[in-house]
Amino acid sequence: MTSDAASPDVPPAPAVETTPNLIGASFELLNRSSEEMRRASFYIGLVILGTVGPFALASWALEVVSIHLTNAEMRATLDAGAQGPLVFLSSIAVAGLLVAVVESRAMATALLGARMAARPLSARGALARSRMSFWRVIVGSFIVAIPVAVAQSALSALFSSLVGKQTDLSVLSSTLAAALAGAPLAYVLSGIVLGDVSPFEATRRSFRVFRARRLAAALVAVFETAATLLVIVGLYVRLKLSETPAFLRAIEKNERVAVPIGAVLTRHPLILLIATFTCLATFVLFYLMTVFSLSWGTGVLAYPRGEFLVLQIVAMLVFAAGIPLSAVIADKRGRRTMLIVATVAILLFGFLFAPMFVKGQPLLVLAFLALGLFLMGLTYGPLGTAMAELFPTAVRYTGASLAFNLAGILGASLAPYFATSLAKDYGIGSVGWYLSAAALLTLLAILAIRPSQIHD
Repeated sequence: MTSDAASPDVPPAPAVETTPNLIGASFELLNRSSEEMRRASFYIGLVILGTVGPFALASWALEVVSIHLTNAEMRATLDAGAQGPLVFLSSIAVAGLLVAVVESRAMATALLGARMAARPLSARGALARSRMSFWRVIVGSFIVAIPVAVAQSALSALFSSLVGKQTDLSVLSSTLAAALAGAPLAYVLSGIVLGDVSPFEATRRSFRVFRARRLAAALVAVFETAATLLVIVGLYVRLKLSETPAFLRAIEKNERVAVPIGAVLTRHPLILLIATFTCLATFVLFYLMTVFSLSWGTGVLAYPRGEFLVLQIVAMLVFAAGIPLSAVIADKRGRRTMLIVATVAILLFGFLFAPMFVKGQPLLVLAFLALGLFLMGLTYGPLGTAMAELFPTAVRYTGASLAFNLAGILGASLAPYFATSLAKDYGIGSVGWYLSAAALLTLLAILAIRPSQIHD
């Protein structure tokens, strides 16, 4: 900073908070902007629905038609004119995804920046700002991506020459190292959207902020890279997944159904009901530990919002540890047994709300959040497989997904409101009783599952 001040041609680097304060403030800022962010997310969802939805429906229609056609007949159908509209719809879908990616980043930046400057912006105002900077954001993305890609390629080649063939570890290391190399460009997007300047001026300003707070810029770059990696890894894993032998046998025997959701609702309503309530406690617990606890902890218990968010983040790490642990136990002892043990533990955990979720004891509250989320991890690990094996192969994906979403509606959407009402009228202990009641319903649903209802 002193070198900048000494040069008359270079303006001084902007004054910014220390890095630890900056991180804490960012979490608090994100929470305070939640209402506007939800509206912006709704708009992005509509964009994706309107552009990707028709392509998805057309693809689904072709999939339904293909059930009754041979491969030759299907190729003839595509050659007869179905392929053209499908290509057109796919082009619209790609364009819609591009718009959604650019506008989601620009709108989020505008909303958070306006809130930080104590001049809150509506979702409509953020959209207007996004439209003004749309093409500049795209150019700025290339300015950031090109040097990062070059650095990653060079580092990948270096790792390959040192350790031989490329491994997952070398790819991850080179990617993170490249992200750090691109840290000086971490604030290009903010400069374009908030500063309303050209991509090149935003790049110059980003270098100035980087010189002032290198660690903060590095964290921004790493977090953004990690978020991108999660999406890429998820897509990679999904593309690498092969169909199960049971599903391949169902295809060979032509056992697929044209409308799986109809088959689930009409032929397997009892199993759907059991599966839904088997998931209930998981969703209730998760939303009590996240949405409700944040509201109650920062409101009634008067914990600073930034401090409480840090407690939740640490507790989430414990939640993540519970998932693979429960999967290992479920493989050894059985999924049903694992779910029963975890559900009983959740039922008992409900009685700890009053003694543990208290004012002025952050370490006790951290233990409370960590224990609750750990128990949720114990149910979350085996839950997907346990749901899938309740339904016949032909409707397995649909049945499990439908049960999971219905449980989300019953458990997740209502839990924060019920819990807040109970806590205000009867005290925080009543929220624990509510959780215990949900766990009891889940326990009864699991016990209702008979071995004969489990499919391969």
